[in-house]
Amino acid sequence: MPAKAQTSEPASQMLSLLNACLTTQALHVAARLGIADELKAGPGRVGDVAAALGTQPDALDRLMRMLASIGVLSAGEGGTYQLTPLGETLRTDGPNSVRDWALYIGALAPWNAWGHLYESVKTGTPGFVLAHGMPTYDFLESHPELAACFNRWMSKQSAQQNAAIVDAYDFSKCQSGNILNPVNRL
Repeated sequence: MPAKAQTSEPASQMLSLLNACLTTQALHVAARLGIADELKAGPGRVGDVAAALGTQPDALDRLMRMLASIGVLSAGEGGTYQLTPLGETLRTDGPNSVRDWALYIGALAPWNAWGHLYESVKTGTPGFVLAHGMPTYDFLESHPELAACFNRWMSKQSAQQNAAIVDAYDFSKCQSGNILNPVNRL
């Protein structure tokens, strides 16, 4: 009986994980350019989108094809692209927007900090300190544009998660007055 062929699924999964950094950068660039905002009204031809965004059409087409391959955009006839529900999350004004996180996490400063992960694990020194000579929040204080993305994301994420926390936890024992008055807790 012939030996059973081994599956390449673990290798395929690992390649997907290893290439995730490419996806992060593509999403960062899409957010930075404002592709989702440009396509929010409907499908757009790559040449028109490139002109509106001030990009080189062939390079933008390659990026948009990659975004289509991961489900952020859908490609249509004649070089047109449109947003998918996944792509809608990169819109500036979307209710479930993650655009600010894409702007932050793919930016050079956090990217460089993650590049020091090996040294960070070996020494215990945070990656931001190794990359930039200061902790994350000190760095953000001196880089207001990046801090704005980070802060908007943290606020939005908290608002999104707070509803789930309130729905999941029984706060009935925390009635007004009971939580702040130590006598009522005895």
